[in-house]
Amino acid sequence: MQKIKPHLYKIFQRQHPPHALAFIGNEGNPLMHAALDLVQYLHCVQRGKNAPCLNCNACSKVRKLVHPDLHCVMPFNGQQKDKTNLLQKHWHTFLQKNLYGGLQDWAHYLGNDTRSLQISKEQILHLRTMIKQKPFESHCKVILVWLPEQLHVAAANAMLKMVEDPLPETFFIFVSNNMHLILPTLRSRMWNIFIPKLSNEQMHQLLLTQYPKKDSIQLAQVIHIAQGNANLVHKILQDRQENYFDHFVTWIRNSYAQKLYNIVHIAQTFHDYPAQVQKNWIKYVLHILRNILLMKSNVIFENALTSQEKKFCENFSQNVSAQQLEMIIEQLFYLHKMLQKNANSKLAFVHVSLQIMHMFGFAKKA
Repeated sequence: MQKIKPHLYKIFQRQHPPHALAFIGNEGNPLMHAALDLVQYLHCVQRGKNAPCLNCNACSKVRKLVHPDLHCVMPFNGQQKDKTNLLQKHWHTFLQKNLYGGLQDWAHYLGNDTRSLQISKEQILHLRTMIKQKPFESHCKVILVWLPEQLHVAAANAMLKMVEDPLPETFFIFVSNNMHLILPTLRSRMWNIFIPKLSNEQMHQLLLTQYPKKDSIQLAQVIHIAQGNANLVHKILQDRQENYFDHFVTWIRNSYAQKLYNIVHIAQTFHDYPAQVQKNWIKYVLHILRNILLMKSNVIFENALTSQEKKFCENFSQNVSAQQLEMIIEQLFYLHKMLQKNANSKLAFVHVSLQIMHMFGFAKKA
């Protein structure tokens, strides 16, 4: 990201910079960071050649998303037309808490289903009226569109007309996790910039500032699980990830011992987790199983496991075959698939556990 910024600023030092630019990348990549950095650069009144000053009033207003010449567009429930201003405030609060959040997080924050969230034609028509006015404080106007893949077809066509015939000193910045879902004619008008995921070192520095009391070994382990997804890192830490280990060990030991009565109680605990925590637990268990597989191949990653996890993995790897580990992993992927289809989590968990218990029981008889 630090390498991209200077090149990005140089683009806008040209006599004819692009008026429509898209930051694209996976959820959890620093897309909004990149977008807001560019907005700060465009509005900064004391900017240098290679960066905004970050100290002027304009930079401060952009960070708080309250600059009068920054117009934000985001998906929301179209039935809440009379609450647009309130939803804007909700979105500002949402981003202040997590700049790496995605559509599912935004829907959860609003208490909506992701399928009900769209960018409507009414929003774009309202935006067209707003940007016809002269800039209030800056020399330009910036339209920041978060998740343009959620544009309704009519809204996308209205947006296309604005991008094809832009007003002077008006810049469009799109932030997208699924660029291929955007209307092709609109997508073709954008200057695309891919924003890569954070490196482990960058992620570590980010977490040290936000979670100064967390153990460095635990942070390193969570970073290893997240694989550059900053959104997932925050979710795991906020879900008290240290409890995942106890739940996993209890589950796998009872599955191995064929204790169905205990499995039902463990399934109830899993069922009581919020949906996102259930998915995070599965990702955590897959991380543990992956390291057990590596141990069986005499490969060990430093800081990938806590001392407690490492001890368990070393012991468990001696009692389970690679084929059995692969079967458990397949069952966990199946469990995740069932959760995606809104299956009853308790029944799905018990079903998967029974398959694993049968595998262990069959192996013992053999």
